[in-house]
Amino acid sequence: MAKILVDKERCKGCKMCIVICPKKVLALSTELNPAGSRYAIQMEEKECIGCRLCGMICPDSAVSIYAERRINLPRSQT
Repeated sequence: MAKILVDKERCKGCKMCIVICPKKVLALSTELNPAGSRYAIQMEEKECIGCRLCGMICPDSAVSIYAERRINLPRSQT
C-alpha cells in the first residue's frame, strides 16, 4: 500500500501516470488546476503496490510516492 501525492500546480494532465499504472489506481480529477488542466489523483490507496512507475514517467516531476515500509526482523531464538 502506498500514498501517491500529485502536485496539482505542476500536473498538466498528460495521463502518462494513469496509463502506466499496473493497478489502475490513478484518474484525472474533475477539478482544474490554476493552468486550467485536470490533474491526476489517486483513487484507490489500498490497491497501490508502490512500484513508483507513475513518478518515474511523469515529465513534470509532479508525482511523489510514499510507500508503507515493512521491516522483517529476525525471530528471536528463545
